[in-house]
Amino acid sequence: MAETLYRKHRPQTFADMVGQRHVRTTLEHALTNSRVAHAYLFTGPRGVGKTTAARLLARAVNCTGRGKKPEPCNHCDYCKSILAGQAIDVLEIDAASQTGVDNVRENIIQSARVAPVILPMKVFIIDEVHMLSIPAFNALLKIVEEPPAHAMFILATTEVHRVPETIISRTQRFDFQRIPLEDMIARLDHISAAEKHRLEKGVAERIARYAAGSMRDAESLLGQLFSFNDHEITNETLDMVLPRSDHGVALTILEAMIPGRANEAITAFHTAVRDGADVMTLLQDILTSTRHALLLAIDSGAVAEVGREEDAPSLERLLAMARSTTPTRLVTIIDTLIIAVRQMRDTAIDELPLEIAIVTACLDDRQPPPTTPLAGTMRPRSPSGTSPKSSVSPEPPSAPTTKQKKTEVTESSDDNIRNAWTALQQDSSLAPGLALSVKQATLENITGQTLRIHVPYQLHADRLKNVKNNAALRERLAPVIGDVTIEVMVDATRAVSEIPPREESTPIASAFTPAKLVPQAVPVASGNDLWDNLVSSMGTDSTNS
Repeated sequence: MAETLYRKHRPQTFADMVGQRHVRTTLEHALTNSRVAHAYLFTGPRGVGKTTAARLLARAVNCTGRGKKPEPCNHCDYCKSILAGQAIDVLEIDAASQTGVDNVRENIIQSARVAPVILPMKVFIIDEVHMLSIPAFNALLKIVEEPPAHAMFILATTEVHRVPETIISRTQRFDFQRIPLEDMIARLDHISAAEKHRLEKGVAERIARYAAGSMRDAESLLGQLFSFNDHEITNETLDMVLPRSDHGVALTILEAMIPGRANEAITAFHTAVRDGADVMTLLQDILTSTRHALLLAIDSGAVAEVGREEDAPSLERLLAMARSTTPTRLVTIIDTLIIAVRQMRDTAIDELPLEIAIVTACLDDRQPPPTTPLAGTMRPRSPSGTSPKSSVSPEPPSAPTTKQKKTEVTESSDDNIRNAWTALQQDSSLAPGLALSVKQATLENITGQTLRIHVPYQLHADRLKNVKNNAALRERLAPVIGDVTIEVMVDATRAVSEIPPREESTPIASAFTPAKLVPQAVPVASGNDLWDNLVSSMGTDSTNS
């Protein structure tokens, strides 16, 4: 049985570790200066090197050939026995399968009190430590706080929030980060060369992006590709394993969406689909890229964080996009894409949700900022139905107080509010997508400062609940009815009732209406009873033809 790549090419020294420079540097200084702690907590996503660092540290503290250097020599008897998995004084415990307090007492506490048999130090590597029960953590607490001089504990977890603070406070915590994209690509190329395989351009990058910072996931996928026994791994081979997507296309679509060039974005999307791109993967790539652009637009110092997941050319394009727009615009695009992700599960046409998202986001970019309140019926009326007369004083009225604003809705009649809503539905300055949803909405009732509206479809509800759109509607209604809350409900029955009845007077309908049939001349009775009955049923007397 072939050995998996992530085990065969596991780093054997701290220098071989991919990424995690802050962890390597700290541990190397601690080993060089003989300041190794008795308990460590390694936390971070899966496949980023937590167990690898724990095993390296276990070898380093027991190595007899490293001298003052931090790296284990890997040649002394102690290093060899640990590498071979034969060292009985290095115990790797899977907390997921040994969660109880009895397991902790028998396998850890009692064993820790006994001196090591062969090695200078007895090392306990407890993986997935967050799976321990509360009683098990309580039992482990004392031995971790005051372990024997010959014992060391290394705890590893992917969910540090589930580890009690009492345990965390008694350890040195190291937060492992997702491995940068460029480091993963370099590592994949190195492993491929060692295995005498060649990767076609773009293959390593696609694998690294799919792995999302997990080196183990990337190495597992690379091993799966090696099983094809091809000395060269092409993009066509990778397409058999991974859903196809091109990150450059995702950036191109986003570059067109930001300024509202819907035609350009749709064309790039359709071209990618024709070339074999997976729609969901492409949608996720666009969403991820938009998030990165948002981080860069908010804080230019986020370059280092985004650079972990983007290569240099992609980072430059994202920086240009961040400088050309605003965070509000990017949030609008993200909201639209999230709706598309939800709709992907229920649609019969895979491309449709992303097409709608692209068009909606591009149309929203054309919405002008609110300027003046709506005219006509948007003006408040006096109880007598006439416009309120000006006061004697020629000076303009002072700004309304907070108390006046609170009572503004209650003082407005329901008719004024409904007139204001009708005027809003006719407002041509709204963005096309928002205007469509407003026209589909019906004002059901008014309770205090709350307007409850019904829409026939969830798509309209999502658009009206959008923070930006909801605020725009409230701002346009405010001059007439004050500060209100707009509640949106989906009434599916309205979708059926809004279908217009079929007009019988249409040309197509009239052509198939029996009453409109024009009698035609038919031959005289032929003596065939079946024929005569048929002619008689049509209301024509064959004898009078």
